[in-house]
Amino acid sequence: MNTRTRYASSLFGILLLMAAAISCRFNVPIRQMMEAKTTISRAVEVRAERYAPAELEKARTLLKDSHTEVAEGSLIEAENLAVKSAAEAQKAIDASLPHLSADSLEDAKKIFAEADLLYASKHSGISFAKADGLLKEAEALHAGKDYWNSHLKSAEAKANAEDARANSQRHVPALREEINSIGREADELKSKRGAEFASGEIASVKGKLEQARRKADESNLKEATPLVNEAKAVLFTARENTLRGISFEKLAETEAALKRVRESSVKGPFEGDISKASDLAAGAKALHNSKSYADSVRKSDEAMALLNTVSVSMTNRENELKAEALDKLAKAKEGLEEVNKSDLRLRHEADLGKAAAHVEAGGKLYEEKDYNGSILQSVSALAILEGVMGSGGVTGEAGEIGKAGETSETGGIGKAGESGARTLKYGEEPATYVVKYNPRDRDCLWKIAMYTYRNARLWPLIYAANRDKIRDPDLIFPGQNLVIPVIPVRQSKIVEEGPAGERSKQSAEEDKKKSTPAPETKGGGSTPGAPTSSR
Repeated sequence: MNTRTRYASSLFGILLLMAAAISCRFNVPIRQMMEAKTTISRAVEVRAERYAPAELEKARTLLKDSHTEVAEGSLIEAENLAVKSAAEAQKAIDASLPHLSADSLEDAKKIFAEADLLYASKHSGISFAKADGLLKEAEALHAGKDYWNSHLKSAEAKANAEDARANSQRHVPALREEINSIGREADELKSKRGAEFASGEIASVKGKLEQARRKADESNLKEATPLVNEAKAVLFTARENTLRGISFEKLAETEAALKRVRESSVKGPFEGDISKASDLAAGAKALHNSKSYADSVRKSDEAMALLNTVSVSMTNRENELKAEALDKLAKAKEGLEEVNKSDLRLRHEADLGKAAAHVEAGGKLYEEKDYNGSILQSVSALAILEGVMGSGGVTGEAGEIGKAGETSETGGIGKAGESGARTLKYGEEPATYVVKYNPRDRDCLWKIAMYTYRNARLWPLIYAANRDKIRDPDLIFPGQNLVIPVIPVRQSKIVEEGPAGERSKQSAEEDKKKSTPAPETKGGGSTPGAPTSSR
């Protein structure tokens, strides 16, 4: 109520008191004047000052004139003026109500629309739904020309819509932060190979986030929120595509690493780890096929970690073999040169030819990086040279040797003609051999067969006779007391033909049919019992 209205009301109250005092003596039209006043107040309530100002002003003037007539004693005129005032006030009310109802409905709808943009149906569902129902009632009342009740329903709807809007507005900062967070995730994915495998998806995420950001700035969460959800879904796809690409690469990397170690000539001691890595690789592949890409990547990483360790160990072992092969080759060449300069050359021309062939083969295998094969050839050459030098009373590099195939019963290899302990003829009678420890010239079944039988190819006989002690022909240990069995008659020809194994193809076929099958060796590509074994 403004100052003018309060002043008029006060004046009217004073006049009313005066009229009441006068009415004790005169017939003052109190009822008519009160009705006019009430109707004017009602007109003010329906905002007649805005919608019907002329009618409202006329009603007020007439009521004022009515008070004047009462003061002057013209009671009949005062009554007429009061009745006219009430009529004008009613006109103001009738003219204002339709506008009031329409404006109230429009205001409520505006607030409701703002709440709707803020996604109030999600963030403040109860208040929003209530506002929606009240608005529908207000529209129906307005259509039925029940303007006052329509106005009241609109006011109630507006209050609920304002509440829903305020509750929803609080979610704007959170949505902005979510937009920024998804953007950071997209950038991180891009830096972690997402640019390689999901560049299109990442660009789509960025575009949707920019649209969502603009909508959030407009307080339009109803459109911004679905854009954010779409961006999250596309980011998930981008992440899956990136993981799938990385998983596929790691599977290929693991398979290549497995192939390398399986083809290695020194894989024997590492078969257990290689088998474990193979199982991990198979598990990674199964996970990849089931679209569990993250788990597949982890499995592949485990396999690669194991294979890298194996690869390093294999490299170290290969370097050791390389050094050993070079050393053996140098000793074989040196021994061959020494014998060729001695008087033994003419007496052992055939043996020296075989030794030279072994040295040449060892050199070629060394160049081809087949170090096990090179060692085998060099040891064969050294064994022949030791036999040659032993027959002439000369000691060889691998030990002091007597006659070929003879050693002392005590286990050492004796000098030619040495007296004392009884001389054993390996292969002709049962004997034993204690594995030696020499870091520079390690024992193995192949070398022991060469030392005892003068033929390395008979190592399976030693292996078969000692299966209770040797689980792996590539693994023997210093101090082991090995049985050296008698060579079966059907294999004696192998010894007679020498370590070079120069038999005819037909003879080899016959021996193969007659001989007992040799125990199966581990792995492929490496020589069982080669000098990789003694620990």
